[in-house]
Amino acid sequence: MKCIKIPSEDFIFIGEKIESMANKCIFHPMGLSLSSMRILSYLHNKKVTTAKELLILTGKSKSNITQRLNILEKNGLITRDKSLQSKDRRETLLKITSLGKSRVKEAFNKVEKFHLSKEKYFTKKEIEEHIKFMHKLTIFLNKEEAKLKNVFNKK
Repeated sequence: MKCIKIPSEDFIFIGEKIESMANKCIFHPMGLSLSSMRILSYLHNKKVTTAKELLILTGKSKSNITQRLNILEKNGLITRDKSLQSKDRRETLLKITSLGKSRVKEAFNKVEKFHLSKEKYFTKKEIEEHIKFMHKLTIFLNKEEAKLKNVFNKK
């Protein structure tokens, strides 16, 4: 099967453009970053997790995750709880608060408004195809991340 060539510039910069818009229009006005929102969203779905699990999920450094967690806790969006059952007694379990849950809902509502605005520019079929593509791309990136690191780091 022949590979369809995607212009490199499009591939490189579209993700950055989307992230920049999301930060400027959604997350920063809420006092959050994209990384913080990802943590809150994960906790919203999972209910309880550890910092170690977040390191794996986000690919961020330990100091970055610690910084994000400190900010989220200071703002009352998460709690750290050593009393919750954990296999490792040294681990602190992280849990989203009701305020954190409301922030996630607020962000998702803002994203939904953006999705509705796409209907002015794209047909229903184009949007459906885009959603299918993004879902497949996410699965691909999650499965192939290690291989991609090797490809991109070769000289």
